[in-house]
Amino acid sequence: MGKKTTSNLEVKKARANWDINPTWTTTFCNLCVEQIQAENRTKGASFSTKGWFNLVTKFCNEIGQNYDKDQLKSRWDVLKGDWRGWEKLRNLDTGLGWDAVKGTIAAPDYWWDLKLKELPKDKKFREKGPQNLEQLEIMFRDVAATRVADWTPSSNTLPPTMPEKGAGDSDGSSEFKDNQCDMSLDIDSLQQGHASQSRFSQESPSSIDNVMAIVRALPGVESTFVVQASYILLKRPRREMFLTFKDLESQLEWLQGMIYNQKK
Repeated sequence: MGKKTTSNLEVKKARANWDINPTWTTTFCNLCVEQIQAENRTKGASFSTKGWFNLVTKFCNEIGQNYDKDQLKSRWDVLKGDWRGWEKLRNLDTGLGWDAVKGTIAAPDYWWDLKLKELPKDKKFREKGPQNLEQLEIMFRDVAATRVADWTPSSNTLPPTMPEKGAGDSDGSSEFKDNQCDMSLDIDSLQQGHASQSRFSQESPSSIDNVMAIVRALPGVESTFVVQASYILLKRPRREMFLTFKDLESQLEWLQGMIYNQKK
């Protein structure tokens, strides 16, 4: 009798199945942003050893699955590919609209038919744009060096494209400079413009700080509900929709419905 060996199939680890629960990807993205904000990131845009340890530990604790670093890195790469495809698709033309219901580009069928011949892998974005887009922007774009001015769905335009690293100032003045390139503006004028833009951003009704202050004031809410609402309201279109309800009871009812639907 020969020596008994263990087959490769027996020792092969289980495949990560992200379709079991769609909220896992949101959890993963939120934890990635948390590690990025904690500066546990390497120059190559991935995570440091500490960052990966924290990410794997917290993710597995939250979802109750034993996924390892390689499996989370694979998910990172998939999301990065989706985000890059989305960026290519929405940058093909200017002046396109934005479908707030689908969360994707509002364009006629002939436009989609033509563009998807160029980018067939992005077919899924025709009916629904990428989820967790705000987190993906932080994960895959260098937001430390550049920032986009606040965008609102009521503008009926695509979210603005952020410039490449080094292309503009950290406060988002590059677009302002481009639009005024044929005017002789002195440094004082630019500084005044930056200060005005900063004040506008801080006073924006749909900013996270302002909206979460309203959530905390909703009648009878507990800290757990506030945390759940914070995940819902990470996306600006949702904050805009939340603010369309003018009384606290309607705002609370809308949030409860969103949280319930996310758990389904």
